[in-house]
Amino acid sequence: MQAVAGGSANVWDDGYPSGGNYWSSYNGTDVLRGTYQNETGSDGIGDMPYGQDRYPLMNPWTSPVSTPPSANVTLSGFPIEPIYLIIVAALTIIIAVGAVTFIVRRKKKPPEEAKSPQT
Repeated sequence: MQAVAGGSANVWDDGYPSGGNYWSSYNGTDVLRGTYQNETGSDGIGDMPYGQDRYPLMNPWTSPVSTPPSANVTLSGFPIEPIYLIIVAALTIIIAVGAVTFIVRRKKKPPEEAKSPQT
């Protein structure tokens, strides 16, 4: 499918290096790069304009693949893996439960009877 110019002003390209549009009927080459397409090297933009499009794309544009943000936690700039956070949380709970259990059992013990010195 080709774009057709209507009665309004059209923008055919976004300049370099963004490029213009992909035209399925464009048969140009891509061996040059740069604003004037006069530097050696391919850049995905056709070397010759196509109609009013100064920077025709050699391939259809595709959206870049985005990765979802990760829930990375850092400590002093060093990343901490989530598994380590789980381990630390579990150990904290185990220590807290052990401390409470120790205190409760200690309070339930009857005081030892005072031993009289043996003479």
